[in-house]
Amino acid sequence: MSTTLKPLLAGLLLLAPAYLAAADRSETVVQAVLAREATADVPSRAALLQGALAASPKLDSVHWAIGQVADGNDWRAFDARVDETAADATLAEYRARRDESELTSARHRELAAWCGKQGLADQERAHLWALLAENADQPDVWRRLGYRNVDGQWLTAAEERELDRLWQQRQRDLKRWLPQVEKLAERLTDTSPSTQADAREQLRHITDLAALPALETTLCTRTPDLALEYIAWAKGLDRVETTLSLARQAIVSPWDGVRSMATDALMMRRLAEYVPALLNSLADIDTSVNNSRQYEVVGFTVNKNPIVRNMTYEITFRRELHDRVLEYQFRQFETPPRLAKAARHFDSTTLVRSTAYDRVLRANSAERSRLDQQRLDDGRLNQVAASFAAIKEASDEMNRRIYLVLKLGSGAVVADSPTAWWEWWADYAAVETNLNKPVFTLTERVGSEVTEVIQLPGNPPSCLPAGTLVFTELGPKPIETLRVGDRVLAKDIDSGELAYRPVLRTTVRSPQPLVKLGLRSETLQATRGHHFWVSGQGWRMARELQPGDRLHGVAGTVAVTDIATGDVAAVYNLVVDR
Repeated sequence: MSTTLKPLLAGLLLLAPAYLAAADRSETVVQAVLAREATADVPSRAALLQGALAASPKLDSVHWAIGQVADGNDWRAFDARVDETAADATLAEYRARRDESELTSARHRELAAWCGKQGLADQERAHLWALLAENADQPDVWRRLGYRNVDGQWLTAAEERELDRLWQQRQRDLKRWLPQVEKLAERLTDTSPSTQADAREQLRHITDLAALPALETTLCTRTPDLALEYIAWAKGLDRVETTLSLARQAIVSPWDGVRSMATDALMMRRLAEYVPALLNSLADIDTSVNNSRQYEVVGFTVNKNPIVRNMTYEITFRRELHDRVLEYQFRQFETPPRLAKAARHFDSTTLVRSTAYDRVLRANSAERSRLDQQRLDDGRLNQVAASFAAIKEASDEMNRRIYLVLKLGSGAVVADSPTAWWEWWADYAAVETNLNKPVFTLTERVGSEVTEVIQLPGNPPSCLPAGTLVFTELGPKPIETLRVGDRVLAKDIDSGELAYRPVLRTTVRSPQPLVKLGLRSETLQATRGHHFWVSGQGWRMARELQPGDRLHGVAGTVAVTDIATGDVAAVYNLVVDR
């Protein structure tokens, strides 16, 4: 037995004692192998995992770790059916139909229907997502994808359960930790210096992230001194959760000193951990008021005279975010009495200006005067306008705080506007800028609610030059040849699942400076912002990689041997279904 294998096996035996069930022992082997290969090659990887598979043939994680994908109730090597898939007549017809002309909205809908009839579920999903990427306000498409509208957000049943689980877990964490944190807060504010010191030491030794909600909600809302104690605690615990909490306090704390200390603490954290969250909080807000006379047809009488209601005013509240635009339209209507001299034809059944309706109102001069006076004097218009103005003022103040944190954290010189910072991050992280943001218009009538829209799902996009090979179900293919509906090999980092997933969207970006990575006997080029999964560290941009970092692959890890400046070339992006 090799000297490399002996200590590794000894460690595995210590981690997997005999009293554990076979599945538990096998899972321990998998996790130990993954942990070991984060820092070095594991020559015995295949033998160890095959032994775990023999002991627990139904354990998914073992199959994924050795590079197998599920095939119905069976398992196969990820590349075992390339030739068979290439010869599949249904898939060949699908590719021919898809490639025969430009993929417009109508074509996506047509292809989704055809794929559904042929049992090509992944390809059907890809074209349905493509429809939503162009226009997210399509309830029928959301429902076909298995989503349900819950308080304005489209969620799957699994997502609903997960949100409920997270909420319940948060409540349990608060119930468990709040009493302890309350006592801790009392001791931190005690008049005795020694009691304060003991409490501070007790706080420093809390490493359970389940305590974070109770600590933040208690310490950050009482006094500046308690909030500073919390910032010191979060600063000493380097986790993504504490990084996001520091970013939150850097902009929402009511105390300047606390915001300043939280910002200073962020200087030691990776930009990629908190900048996206701050950018998501930026908003460019605009409001407009329209109090011109308009009408909406709500029905017709038995004599086919239109029944209308007069719009006394409309306020549009436009909120531009980094990836979409939300328009809130508040409309106040007044239903007038039956009009005796209705016009025979109205312009449409939607909200428009209408000379025909004006003529009707002129025939009812008293009614017109009453409505005009109501429109001009309506207190609710002023109330709603004032409410939107307050929201804009608060948003502008939040933007100013975010600008400061971004400037200090990045050192970048960027104009104070959401668009400027969104564009800066797109350049820094080498990600695509959405020039044609989808607009979601949400109309509120008296008594209705206004809700937001969730983002479309998708994994971090690829940013790779032409010629980069991507493994598909048909084998390796150059990235620039892939289209919506092609299935590529993908790994879920959280669960470890290895599977073929459909491409939801492809884009091409203008020439970008690339980073060249040496990987044993080959090289790979990517944009500076392309994300790689580094074993033992998580997602890292190409610009953050160091020689010796080990990139996760299908059958183990490969070390980065050297890093150099690459070419300047156009890059191709893939967004893959999760």
